[in-house]
Amino acid sequence: MQLRAIFFDFDGVIMDSMALKLDAYCEALNRYAFDRREVDRLMRRYMGQSRRTILRNIHLELAGTVMPEDEFESALNTFNEQDDAARALMKPIPGSLEFLEFVHRDHYTAVVTGTPEDFILKTTAHHDLDRFFNVVRGSPDTNRKIIADLLNANQLRATTITASALSDSTTAKRPSIQKPPGGLCAT
Repeated sequence: MQLRAIFFDFDGVIMDSMALKLDAYCEALNRYAFDRREVDRLMRRYMGQSRRTILRNIHLELAGTVMPEDEFESALNTFNEQDDAARALMKPIPGSLEFLEFVHRDHYTAVVTGTPEDFILKTTAHHDLDRFFNVVRGSPDTNRKIIADLLNANQLRATTITASALSDSTTAKRPSIQKPPGGLCAT
């Protein structure tokens, strides 16, 4: 079966943005004085999910309680402001742009991420990355739903997902997903 499509996560796969994301999560959760290493560990565990889910899960695991809604909205706004400000600081992962240029010539390529779609579209436009992708999609839909929609809409079957998170590799276990030789590409 010939490979026809490649779906990419964004943060930590295309852009070297994980440290910037960690800074944004730490700033958003600053009022709780969580240990940065623990926030980092949990952020990486939940990457690929929406920032809403990640913020809630980090708080739940480290505080042992559900974050009150007003505190959650404040934390989310802080995260979004930090993430927006960090856009210009993001740099591509070495070799990623050359790889994207190479594979986009002969394959359907897409970004599928837990980042809100309006944020990811601004980021790909800012860095002139849209030329490498047929489509860029983000939350509120889950990665699983986005991939299923793209596979169905484009009548695609043989697919590889390049991911940076456990949740992304769980999505890749769908029967219609072809894993690259040696398993899922993960960073």
